Amino acid sequence: MDWPARLDRLFQDYDMPPELAAQVAPRFESPALLPVALLPQDLGPCNLRWVGDGVQAFDWSDVRIGDPGMILDRFLNECDTPARREAVTTAWLAAWGPGAEAAWGATRRCALLHEAVRYDDELPFLDTDAPLALRLRTMIGKQLVRMRDHLAQTSAD
Repeated sequence: MDWPARLDRLFQDYDMPPELAAQVAPRFESPALLPVALLPQDLGPCNLRWVGDGVQAFDWSDVRIGDPGMILDRFLNECDTPARREAVTTAWLAAWGPGAEAAWGATRRCALLHEAVRYDDELPFLDTDAPLALRLRTMIGKQLVRMRDHLAQTSAD
């Protein structure tokens, strides 16, 4: 896949600064920073449950193989309190061991863009004015704004 061209188009469609594509494209082309794993993709509240001090996913009908850092980002989106977000992050980093924190930081910077690209992949199959298409375009725009803001914050740190 020609990620720079794909991201250039996506960013043009959503009025994002073109230099953002150059900042994030190399991450999409690089190998996973941690060993790849089987990742559940449907992590809505109806497919997660708290078991003791951990989270259990029980809908494995939509899975992929990939960088496990992407799944941590999705888990954190479903945590309803800062304490739970901290507990999930701590447990995840401990499970992956040394180097996980650096890998997580790199992956976090692209998790939002990954979601935007995933939603964008669905649009060609929908009528332009369908409610779901309108919702997906709104979600893509929000994800790209969050990604832009995260990159700006990371650059300032």
